[in-house]
Parts: sequence; C-alpha cells; structure tokens
Amino acid sequence: MLEQPENVLYALWKNASEDESPELLDKLLGEVRRHARNVVFNKLAESDEELVELIVRAVRQGLPTFRREAKFSTWVHSVASNHVFQKLRSRIRERRVFDYRVEVNDEMPEVRQANPDLRIQVEQLAKGLSEEERLIYWAKYEGYMNQEISEQLGATEDAVESQWRRIVEKIRKRARHRRNTNGSGN
Repeated sequence: MLEQPENVLYALWKNASEDESPELLDKLLGEVRRHARNVVFNKLAESDEELVELIVRAVRQGLPTFRREAKFSTWVHSVASNHVFQKLRSRIRERRVFDYRVEVNDEMPEVRQANPDLRIQVEQLAKGLSEEERLIYWAKYEGYMNQEISEQLGATEDAVESQWRRIVEKIRKRARHRRNTNGSGN
C-alpha cells in the first residue's frame, strides 16, 4: 500500500534541516489543505474554504505537539472531522427555533392538516399575539437567534427567551382550547 503524501511530507519535514523546512512545510500544508477539503466536502456535501483554512491553521499549530501515535494523515483526518462536527453542531444550535415550531405544530394537528403550507400555518399561529410577540415569533421563524432579536428590540437575551416561552405557551393553550371546543361538540 502506498503511503499518503502528507505522511511522507511530514516525515521529510520532521527530519529536514532549517533550510529545507519552510519549503517542505508549505508542501505539507498544501496536502493538509487537500485532505481537509475532501473531509469537509464528504461530510457537509459542500465546500467551505473558510473551514478548510481553519483546519489547516489548527494542524499547523498542532504540529509541534503531534505525538505520532497514529499516522499523520489519520491525525489530520481527525482534526478535520472534529472541526466539521463543530460546524454541524453550531448549525443545529442555530436551528433551535425550528424545534420550538415543530413542538408547537405537533400539538396542533388540525392546523397541519388544514393547511399543508407552512407559511399559512405560521400566520395562523401568530394570530392573537401582541405586536411585540408577533415580532419575536416571526424573527424566530426566520431563524434569528435571541441575541439578534434582543439587539433589534433593545431588550436582553433573557427577556427575549422569557417572552418566547410565554408565546409558545400561549399558542399551546389556544390549541388545547380549540381541540377541547371542537371535541366536545361532536
């Protein structure tokens, strides 16, 4: 089996003289960049040069501490994978609002069945909210984070989160009332 280029270049760089070291380091980081691009694309199904450069910098900074317990390419792969997973986790946290919307919709099957178009559902759910509540509700729907909403409203993040919880509870109560009213008439 052939050695991967970054493994060979790492060995050459590690044993190089000071004169050869910068040129070999550039070649090594070029291979690390190629490897990082592959990992990013395979895991995200998209290219992200900013993330690739972040991975290359992390590998560059970690070179002095690389313990050689695994192949260099394996270490590069794990560094790249960890950075990709951090990116994915941050995307999931950014979509936390979607979880609230799903939770609210799950308690209102009549809204989901009556209107398959999500935008119409959201508009129906927003009925009966105050102006400020509607602003927060739509901002959450659009994917804005509490920090961004609080900056726009001139409130604290805790105040926005508290208001959001009250909005969700208000919508849930209205849905329960609607279900109970519709259910008792049958």
